[in-house]
This record gives sequence, C-alpha cells and structure tokens, in this order.
Amino acid sequence: MKSRLLVAAVGVPLLLVILLVCPAIVTALTLSFLCAVGAREMLKTTGILDHARMIGYSMLFAFLVPIWSYFGSPLLPFVIGTVIFALLLFTESLLAYPHVRFESVTGALFAGIVIPLCLSSILRILMQDRGRFLVLIPIMIPFIADAGAYFAGRFFGKKKLAPVLSPHKTVEGAVGGVITGIVSMMIYGLVMRFAFGLNYRFLAAALYGLLGSLVSIVGDLSFSMIKRETGIKDYGTIFRAHGGVLDRFDSVIFAAPVVELLMILLPVLS
Repeated sequence: MKSRLLVAAVGVPLLLVILLVCPAIVTALTLSFLCAVGAREMLKTTGILDHARMIGYSMLFAFLVPIWSYFGSPLLPFVIGTVIFALLLFTESLLAYPHVRFESVTGALFAGIVIPLCLSSILRILMQDRGRFLVLIPIMIPFIADAGAYFAGRFFGKKKLAPVLSPHKTVEGAVGGVITGIVSMMIYGLVMRFAFGLNYRFLAAALYGLLGSLVSIVGDLSFSMIKRETGIKDYGTIFRAHGGVLDRFDSVIFAAPVVELLMILLPVLS
C-alpha cells in the first residue's frame, strides 16, 4: 500500500505537469515512451511473441505513432509506415515459421498500431483549440470511474460482472463506476465554468461520463482477458506496485478515442 501511495504521490503531479504545463512535444515524447514500453509488455511479458527483431519493430512503430500525431496525423506517412511495418513482420514470420505463427503477427500489429493510436488520442485532444482544458477528460473519466467501481463494489457488490476474467468486479461496482464517471464530469464542468468562465455543456458532459465509463470497463476487462489467457499477473513493473503501462492505462486505451470522437461530434465546450 505504501508503495502504491508513493507512486501515486509522484506520478499524479508529474502527469499534470506534462499535460498542463509542458509543451505538447513533451507530452508526445512521454506517450511515445509509454507506448513503446506497452508494446513490449504486450508481446514479451505475455509470451505472445518471442522474436527480438519483431518486438523491436513493434516498439519502434509504437514510439513513432504519437510523434506522427504531434505533426498533424498526415495520412500518407501513416499508410506507408503501416505497410512497411506489416511487411517486416510477415517477412520475419516467414523466415522463422513455424516458430512464429500468424497470431504472433496480429499481436505485434495490435501492440504497434492499435494501442498507440488509441493512447495518442490524449495528444490529439491536447492539440485541439482549448486543449489544455480538455486533455484531462480522457484520463479522468476512466481513473475516477475505476475508483468509484472499487468502492461501490466493496460496499454494495453482490453479483459478479465477469467472474472468470476478474473475480472481484461486480455489476453493482460497474454501476457505481458509471455514476462516478458522470458525476466527475459534472464537477469538472463546475470548475470550468466558475473558475475559468468557459461555456460548458453539462448534457454533453454527462454523455462523455456515461460512454467513457462504459468503454473503460470494456478496456479493463479486455486486457484482463489477455492476462488470463497468457497466464500473467501483471504486464510489467515500471510503476512498481501499480504494474506496467498496460496495467495502469488499460481502461484509458479504449476510452480515450471514444472521448476524442465525442469531442468532434458533440463538443463539451462551446
């Protein structure tokens, strides 16, 4: 417990400084590092892939995706890079077959493309107009919803949500997490309106909290499923007692792009 509190005491202020104070390139490089570590966790720690060069390709591509987002997400470089990445992976798998199989290639593609694309939503939100006021939302909703689910499940939980994947999660906890996610967006709106004088759309914010919380549960359970199938307890130890990058950000990975899409279709600030 002391280790978890110590990591949180250092990590949360550092995260706030990176997102709210530092230039966007610092956020991009931080995300690049986390995505590269996350790609290694997904492949090496789980045992999905045991091929050094292929893991290296995935880590490199995962590192480059946030940088690509920082420079405006141009389509052509991404398409060319993705084709080269896929060709490298399949060439290596053909040379190493049957030691490397198709499921390992798809795992490398997921680790090198999907995860960093999703996490890069945080950077793309930051670079929007008034992005400094918005960038906390895709992180805040999953984290607070997760905390709300923990306490609601602890005090009211009876019916198991996914007993095989996560025995401690309950339906009551999930409902509490969703409610907490919505409430967090209401409180955030009050801060935005009265502290910064921004025109905050509370109905839109409620939808953010609802969908963001629900998707964060899907992300949490999805990465728990991967751990269950590969027989590991944690993805890594980079955050000490909090585990690895994928342990800490599993609920954010799918929630962040959903929040980004909502910001495009239904802006919360007008």
